[in-house]
Amino acid sequence: MKFIVTPNVLQRCYKRFALSFFGRGYLLALFLCILSSCAGKQPVIPELTGDKEEVLRQISHTMSVPCEYRGRAVVRFRENETLRSAAALVNKECRGDMNVQILGPFGIRMAELSIKGDRYFVIRGDKDVTGSLPSLTKTDLALIKNSIPPPVPDERYTFSPGAGRYIFTYGEEIISVQPDFYVNGAQIMDYKIDYQWDSGMLKNIRLSLSDTELTLEFTDPWN
Repeated sequence: MKFIVTPNVLQRCYKRFALSFFGRGYLLALFLCILSSCAGKQPVIPELTGDKEEVLRQISHTMSVPCEYRGRAVVRFRENETLRSAAALVNKECRGDMNVQILGPFGIRMAELSIKGDRYFVIRGDKDVTGSLPSLTKTDLALIKNSIPPPVPDERYTFSPGAGRYIFTYGEEIISVQPDFYVNGAQIMDYKIDYQWDSGMLKNIRLSLSDTELTLEFTDPWN
């Protein structure tokens, strides 16, 4: 890193050094003062503007992503301070059905979550353990299924350009869109969903509710 110590910087450092000379940390004060001249300014996030109809058109074009996804992923589940992670295979069909297989060593299936319509099944090993787990509501199932692909706003939503993003609101639903017109977040009732993109590919989905968080990180291109 290259930096220039200007006379103004030296003058500020001298004053700070003089005030700290009789203190125990005077060398540290001088060192930190000079290094602070390398610190860059905080980036200014521009306020976005635009016509609602045109922005919606751009979002619709950009978000023309497949509704069917297959591929490997890393699943992370956090509850309070406890974090668990595992490799997984994800298969999500356009009609909404979804299957997630949790893999153990050597790619052995350890558990499986299947969502078919309003029903779901959880298999652990060779046993159906659906009945022994906390029940998922229809809202939970719809949220999990509908998070892939991300929700896209339409003319029903209220349009609010903001600092570095476009905000669309409809009832209790809020959708956040990046300046490049990719959806990067959604708030649906008490749920929060975050999306990360890489070269037009959806790479990361994070669903949060209170102290619980579920993350799908896709590790290879989907078919």
